[in-house]
Amino acid sequence: MKVTVWNLFVNFRNRTDLSIMPRNSAIQCCIVPQLQLLWEAPAAIVDSFEAATQMKSIGVSAGIHWSARVFNTSFFDGDITFLLSNGLQIRVPNSQFFTPFVGIARNGSRTIDRSKRELLMKGLSDQPATFGRYLFTAAYLMVDHDKKSFSMWQASPSTKTSLVPSSKRWPGIAGVSIDPENLEGLEHQEDREDLEEVLELMTLDVTLSKTQLEQMVIRRQ
Repeated sequence: MKVTVWNLFVNFRNRTDLSIMPRNSAIQCCIVPQLQLLWEAPAAIVDSFEAATQMKSIGVSAGIHWSARVFNTSFFDGDITFLLSNGLQIRVPNSQFFTPFVGIARNGSRTIDRSKRELLMKGLSDQPATFGRYLFTAAYLMVDHDKKSFSMWQASPSTKTSLVPSSKRWPGIAGVSIDPENLEGLEHQEDREDLEEVLELMTLDVTLSKTQLEQMVIRRQ
């Protein structure tokens, strides 16, 4: 499974956002749910995060989150947001990527050192970029093994549960919603019926224009 990251934003507590990826520098990332980090990415991007947050790493972790960058002063308290090539934005809370240092004692138990923090990112040279398990504290992943496809969307932490089936013909838009008015003008009755089915199943989060819907129809013909 692969996704393409178009941009990474640092979300500061004063509600300002800063892009730290240069233009035209999209990165293809493999999804590896068992990986112990949030993201393995080109070192230049991780360095840019340090610079943007005015932090300085003191080394890398040899604990549970081995290879994460370790810090002991001036802890960043904001979030980060990944922008994917399909327009999906995944905001990861600070608590899920900048955690207290977790080590392993001689008896095998875990130890926590709250005077240090681990940035759950690893800088790479020429290896493939990867997303790890901590991305899925902020995003949902649905895999259809029969169709060999998958869908991702922003998580919405809640105590409520609402189970819905996935669409037969529109597996790639889980978590994306459709404005009923935008169904008007579609040329093919079959496409209208499929979109109406999706409308019944999905929760309204993002509104697609009629042009976008028509483009989706064309791509799937």
